[in-house]
Amino acid sequence: MKHFVICFLLFGSVVSAAYAANPTVHGLPPPAKPQRVSAAEGFPPLPLPVVPMRRSEQKRPPQPLALATKVKYGTGEQWRGTIADLKQLLAYASPRLNISYTTNEMSLKEFSFDPKVLPVMYFTGHQRFRFSSDEIEKMRQYLANGGTIIGNACCGNVIFSASFKDEMQKILPDRPMVVLPPDHPIYASYYTIEKVNYRKPEPGQSAADAPVIQAAPNFEGINVGCRTAVILSKADISAGWDELIVPTAEFLIEPDDALKLGTNLMAYCLAFHQAAQQYTKTPVYEDVEREKGGEFIFAQVMHGGDWDPHAGAVSRFIQKMKESTSSDAKLRRVKVDLASADLFSYPFLYMTGHYDFKFTSQEISNLASYLKKGGFLFANACCGSADFDIAFKREMKRVLPGFEMKALGTSHSIFDSFYTIQKVAYTQKVELASPGFSSPYLEGIDIEGGTAVVYSPYGLVWDEQVRPYSLAVMPEDSLRLGINTVVFALSH
Repeated sequence: MKHFVICFLLFGSVVSAAYAANPTVHGLPPPAKPQRVSAAEGFPPLPLPVVPMRRSEQKRPPQPLALATKVKYGTGEQWRGTIADLKQLLAYASPRLNISYTTNEMSLKEFSFDPKVLPVMYFTGHQRFRFSSDEIEKMRQYLANGGTIIGNACCGNVIFSASFKDEMQKILPDRPMVVLPPDHPIYASYYTIEKVNYRKPEPGQSAADAPVIQAAPNFEGINVGCRTAVILSKADISAGWDELIVPTAEFLIEPDDALKLGTNLMAYCLAFHQAAQQYTKTPVYEDVEREKGGEFIFAQVMHGGDWDPHAGAVSRFIQKMKESTSSDAKLRRVKVDLASADLFSYPFLYMTGHYDFKFTSQEISNLASYLKKGGFLFANACCGSADFDIAFKREMKRVLPGFEMKALGTSHSIFDSFYTIQKVAYTQKVELASPGFSSPYLEGIDIEGGTAVVYSPYGLVWDEQVRPYSLAVMPEDSLRLGINTVVFALSH
């Protein structure tokens, strides 16, 4: 017992000394791998010649691939944050996810920016930082090719959070960083996480003495296509991976929840890793043929809920529609602002997204007038997003108060306008939620006896790339439903 107390005090002294030397670096390095030492290693070597390894003897197994790279940046050692964070997370997550990966540390100069080799970049720390224009361009391409960037505000440091968000917006200037909704797949990719235990001490109070507060998880992110490719935790998650509570932390997640969230992060990144490689291969189709029978414009509505998740998917749908219907019309896509008078130039509108949004009063007025004058709106919740679904139905009630959105029965002419659709296939997540469900499902709003709004709460997959965790119609049936809807709109 006496020896144990002495060892414990010595360990505490080492941690305290390390923290005092650099208050932005926490914890101790993970233990070194045990060295294989034979019993005879202390004796002089045997005389030559050395016996070569037999062919039947097994060679040392190859080193596992690195899943996440901790990036060295800024000045000093502050980039380390919690020294052993990634290693401890992988030690926890690997047996649960049945994976075998390692981690590494390198500077941006050393980093390959090839997501096939290094799928995840991880930044943590306390300081403000800036990337060069060359680094910004390389990271933009890295994300486009399927890489993921994760940021963690060590100790809940607001300077790091603000700096990370600023630099990510430079990389993806057209895509806002948003708070991820409760139904985001990250919160259910392995563990189902609805609430998280936080500590947010008052000024001068130690984090260890702060009360535990339970609230919804608060990751923020930026989407590239249907994938959240940039993820930020403003509450320190990394200390929890090493089961630490840093006394000077401003905002942190309790270790048990931190490890579960970290496991979900790794599961999400891995699930999208291979799929993301394919998304970049979807070409953008442009109809360059000379018009023979006029022009059909696929006008896509801009809004604040991630309005253009994947331009390649819409492009491929236009191509397939032209091939399937043998149309002589030239088909092209344009983006449209509902507040603009240009809206009334297009007889057909398309709308999709992932997140919550809200129309302005001008957008509501224009869209209501457009629909009542004979315009048509076709919408779907990308990936079956509950956040978009709630927002779309709420906003349509503001646009058309007194008009009810209801399910279109299978006898509706939309299911027979081009293809006869009696059954459709859904993604695995739909199958798990509704076993045996195979009926085509659309909702609509009728105005003066005609259907003017058609909506699918399930995602429509038009680029053959089924997204992990999505509530969606499978690709072939998605194309058929889409083509039927366009043909129905043009013929009515």
